[in-house]
Amino acid sequence: MQIRTPGQKTKVACEHCKKLQPGTWNYGTFHLSDGTPVEEVMLASCDVCGNPCSLATQSAWRVKEASERTRKKKRTSVMVTLPLQDLTASRLLALGAGEPKRGPELVTMAVLRSLLAAPKRVDSFARRLRKVSSPLLEEPRRAKMNLYLTEDLAQLLARLADKSELQKSEVVRRSLVLAQEDPKIEGELLKMLGVRRPAAKPD
Repeated sequence: MQIRTPGQKTKVACEHCKKLQPGTWNYGTFHLSDGTPVEEVMLASCDVCGNPCSLATQSAWRVKEASERTRKKKRTSVMVTLPLQDLTASRLLALGAGEPKRGPELVTMAVLRSLLAAPKRVDSFARRLRKVSSPLLEEPRRAKMNLYLTEDLAQLLARLADKSELQKSEVVRRSLVLAQEDPKIEGELLKMLGVRRPAAKPD
């Protein structure tokens, strides 16, 4: 097995740039499919856009340990409308990362993680949940999503349900609507997916 070292140069297949690019190996944070961060993982990032592109075999043990821990998470299944699934899947495609079909799950995780990091926002977010109205919520619920939540995120979802006086499943559905225009949730989603926010173009 080849052991990569920080600063080592390589070629990477960058999904964001959609071509082979020069890259650099360094230790960083890798995110599992459910958004769980794994620290000190050797990753190759694209030198052009900065997005992570490859995981070194030497760090597979760290990812395996973290994956085994996620199996102990609580699972919550929620039915969402097809328009909501399309909305979140399209968002992931626009970011050039993630699995589009898992859009509802990943966006919900971003909502909960952003609120966990800023607990003072929970009350105001619960009030917004009560008031939200959208045609995206009115269609038949045909798409199933599975959430695997750590204890703290499961408790936060329960707290939102209590404060908003809504069922947990309805909290999730309405959160997907509110996530469209919330920059803090957007930032958390980008972080989860390992995508850098595009730099502003100079005037």
